[in-house]
Amino acid sequence: MELGATVCLPSSPKCLACPLLSICESKSDALPVRKMKPERRKSDMTLLLFYDKTGAAVCKRREGVLQGTYAFFTVECAMDETELARFLRECGLTEFVIGAPKSHRHVFTHLEWNMTAYPVFTEENVTSLQSPEGIPCTPFSDLLFTPVREIEEKYSLPSAYRWCLTILKKSSFR
Repeated sequence: MELGATVCLPSSPKCLACPLLSICESKSDALPVRKMKPERRKSDMTLLLFYDKTGAAVCKRREGVLQGTYAFFTVECAMDETELARFLRECGLTEFVIGAPKSHRHVFTHLEWNMTAYPVFTEENVTSLQSPEGIPCTPFSDLLFTPVREIEEKYSLPSAYRWCLTILKKSSFR
């Protein structure tokens, strides 16, 4: 008989129906208490979907969750359009157009990413840009421009980032 599954239940033990009541040492006093799950760690992220006439920029994640898979340029904080334009100028980008942002929440078992993606059209070489001190983000030198169709078909882009492909497809590549 499975006493632990049918009689000796943590939330509502049925001690009077237990065949071991006379020798039981816990008698609903010392039943194990289920541990509370820790709250998910939440992170705000800004994704920059750099693109030009040839394609879009992706990079391989070097560390952390989803290491070794491909992603889009990530700044590890929330930015609005004004802050984003300032960030790009501080990095050395002079001519660019920022498209309308889209937001997405991706939930893992232990963490939650609140992401806002901005399409950024530029014909400048973004791989030579330098990020300002103190702002954790993807190294610009890791970016690789490739046609969006190839990103879909040939790169291991996890679902946490796959939703951004729709934004890139709606952006103008002409």
